Amino acid sequence: MPNLCSHEQTEKPPTQNTGDLKLGSHMHKTVELRVRDKKYIMRIPFKNGTFEHLQDKELYDATSFALLKSENSPDTARRYINELEKFHAFLKTRGVRLKEIDELVLLDYKHSLKQPDQQLRNLSVVNFSNTSDKTSDNYFNVIRSYMRYLTTKNTLEYNPASLVPNTSIKSGFAEDQLKNFSKQQWKDINETLDALPLNTPGQRNRAERLRFCIHFSYAMGLRIKEHGSCYHSHVILRRGEWFLKILGKGNRARTLRLSSVDDIAINALTRYRKHLKLTDMPEGENIPMLPCLKPVIIKTKGPDKGIKIVETPVTSSNWRDQFKHFIKKDVMNYLYNGNDELKHKAYNTEWSHLTPHSLRHTRITDLVEMGKDLLWVQKFAGHERLDTTSIYFNAII
Repeated sequence: MPNLCSHEQTEKPPTQNTGDLKLGSHMHKTVELRVRDKKYIMRIPFKNGTFEHLQDKELYDATSFALLKSENSPDTARRYINELEKFHAFLKTRGVRLKEIDELVLLDYKHSLKQPDQQLRNLSVVNFSNTSDKTSDNYFNVIRSYMRYLTTKNTLEYNPASLVPNTSIKSGFAEDQLKNFSKQQWKDINETLDALPLNTPGQRNRAERLRFCIHFSYAMGLRIKEHGSCYHSHVILRRGEWFLKILGKGNRARTLRLSSVDDIAINALTRYRKHLKLTDMPEGENIPMLPCLKPVIIKTKGPDKGIKIVETPVTSSNWRDQFKHFIKKDVMNYLYNGNDELKHKAYNTEWSHLTPHSLRHTRITDLVEMGKDLLWVQKFAGHERLDTTSIYFNAII
């Protein structure tokens, strides 16, 4: 497996270029790469107008990715560089930072590979023109691999490309379909939650935690990172109404009423707090909204009696694993009992693509179907661009 050990500059760059050397119409990066115990030094040029807006680490990651894929083949490296140049030029026109990439941004890019708008066609540094489904899939597969790489580097909190289907492969999903739960799947999820065993304290803790995390995330339309950064102390009372303070993508804050649409969020919160033997509504406790199995320990006797709170939330990756396990084990067992063949087939064809982020897509899709208008949904979802919200409306139409 290729192992990046270091990168260095061969000439002193201008101070404004964050460690990059501009030569002619290109920006050059010298990277040292070790592949199968052999060390290579490669100089990769990027077209001006495609990468200057990136931070040095982000540029290095892009370079490293291209080299990892090329294994010292200039032709292969150039192919990957071409696609990275085009992708980052697109991000620049959309005003999207690398850490803000999600599946909706990728859906927009994927559509732009096939049918670019005039702004993209007018770019002089890269070429955007109409392509076939198969060709656009081939181009986009480079970006899929890039997203996986950025996820391993913790630049992205999850791999958004995993939620974007290929166009030319007939997988049962329409192009650009958002990966949300169907009405039947959402019913199956809730029936499975109702059927979880409650015989032991451990089983009750798991069942109540799963129910709370799934219902609260769905009700508030939370991104995974937002869910993990919310605490009970972020629920506040204003003028007789309960609100949740959310720190969203790009550090953009928004405040949503818990009962903006229905009582799912409040009911989920009060039920879970009763399970934890707390008051119905929060009183400033730093209990994560994405808690561990037993986030509150109450001792009534002894020198350390009182309430102990585990303030560290479950990580996004652990929550994804737990959610996938719940679907693969609990939901499949509920639906198909002991029929392993049916469980395996149903999971792979109908459920494996769904993640905790699908709860957000499902909620926003449901709001559109309820008749909520575009601006209302944009505010609820915390979308910076109205075009992002429009994708949900277009999917319904």
